[in-house]
Parts: sequence; C-alpha cells; structure tokens
Amino acid sequence: MTVLGLVSAVQVVLGQSSFSGPQSMQGLLGVVLLMSALRRGLSSWLRDFNLDPSRFRKVFMLPLVMAPCLFAYRVIVLDTKKEFQSYLRTISEGSVVEWAGFLLLIASAFLVWRTALAWERSTAKWVLSSLAAGLFLVGMEEMSWGQMIFNWQTPKLMSDVNVQGESSIHNLWFIHHHTWSIAAVVMSVLFCLAIIGAWGRHSGWVRSRSLADILLPVWCTASYFLMAAIIYWCVVAAKAGVDFEFFHTREQELGELLFYSGIFVHSVYLYLKPGGVKPSRGVMQSLSSEGQR
Repeated sequence: MTVLGLVSAVQVVLGQSSFSGPQSMQGLLGVVLLMSALRRGLSSWLRDFNLDPSRFRKVFMLPLVMAPCLFAYRVIVLDTKKEFQSYLRTISEGSVVEWAGFLLLIASAFLVWRTALAWERSTAKWVLSSLAAGLFLVGMEEMSWGQMIFNWQTPKLMSDVNVQGESSIHNLWFIHHHTWSIAAVVMSVLFCLAIIGAWGRHSGWVRSRSLADILLPVWCTASYFLMAAIIYWCVVAAKAGVDFEFFHTREQELGELLFYSGIFVHSVYLYLKPGGVKPSRGVMQSLSSEGQR
C-alpha cells in the first residue's frame, strides 16, 4: 500500500495524473501499518487480541461496522465523477483489494496445511489437506496462476476459450457467465453453515477437532459471509438488468474480500485449536473457554 502510494505521488510530480482522496488514504494507511509492524506493535497487539475473551465478538462486528461506513463514504465523500472513478480503480481487478484477497487465500491455505500436519493421521487430516489444496487453487486462480504478476502471453488454446483471455479456469466460456450466481450461492451456504456451527458448538454436538468442527465455520464468520452474499446477490441482480443507485458491479471485489476474510478467520480458528498446532498456554485456555460458550 505504501509503494502504491509512492508510485501515485511520483506520477503526480511528473504531471501524469492527479492525487485522489482514496489513493492518499491508501498510501497513508500503508505507512501506518508498516511503521507499526517495524516497531513490533502489530505482533504485540495480536498477542493481546488472542487473549481477549471478547475477540470473537469483535471479529464478528467488523463487517457490520464496515458496511455502513463504506456506504456513507460512497454517498457523502465520492461526490464527483473523478473521485468515483478513482474509487473504482482502487477496488477493480489487480487492485490492492484483489491482492489482499489473494494473500488471505494463500495464508489460509498455509494455516490449514500446517494444521493438517499437526493433527493425527485420520479422516479429518485428509479433509484438512484437501481443503488447503482447494484454497491454494482458488488463490492462484485469483492471480491467473501468476499471469497478473509476470504478465505472460496467454497460450492461444486457452485464449480462445477464456472470456477474458487469461490463464484461468473460472473465466472459461462455459462457466464465466455463471460465476456470480455460483459464488453467491456458495457464500449463502457458508453463512448458513456458520449459523448451524454456532448452534452446534453451543449445544455441544460439534466436538473439537471433528469433521463438523472443520466444515462448519466458527460463528464469528457469519457476518463476513452474510455481507459477501448480499453484495454478490446484488451483482447477480445488476447483471440481470436491475439498476442500483449506489452499487457498481466492480464492488464484487469487496464481496470477495469479505468472503476470503471469513475463510481466513476460520483457518486461524482451526490453526489455534487446542491439541493442534501448539499456541501459548494462555491462548489455549482462552480458546477452550470460548468454545464452551
């Protein structure tokens, strides 16, 4: 984010573009995060957060707070066409939003794979390994298997059947126009599974480190999947011709980011399970007490 901000600043100095509000905020936030990381403030904050008994509720509330703030930003701040176009560039394909989603997927795949290595040889272990492989595949699809990074020429055989001319599977002609509906259904199903998981863990029939514990997302992910599903159903409606005054189909990237964030939260939950990858004693005790709730 800092580098993107610096690139935008250089373009302004060279007279190639103007410096917009979203770009300024993005670069400034990158500087703040970078300085905090260098001062070890982030690692210290994360350790304290893991010991906070209310952390699940805070994680749950994040999308519910973000959504009205984003809507207010769209309505109040973006009052010119120029600002709105800059906002769209910030959330479009290849933007920092898509990169964040890619990194969340790869991080989730790594955490789930590490969890699988730590668990005993069992069916659950193989389910975790398959889940890690699936998350890695989806993450690589987001970056067109590296084409968005290295910018290679799409092989002609794939270019002929790929709607966007990319080295990816989800843009093949027979599935491309259904991806929004498929994604909306998947997000909605995961929201329902998170609700079922919350009830199951509360009533006690979801045992720790069981298949149900893996496949039913932890309850605080419900808000992420819900907001992602709402955005994607809006995309489906917009593609069908419904006109929304304060919605653009490119905002599907925000829905994907929320969806991947929910997956990442559940991956962290599995990674820190007592008896899995060994966290500190304080974290284990806190997780156990939260699971009983």
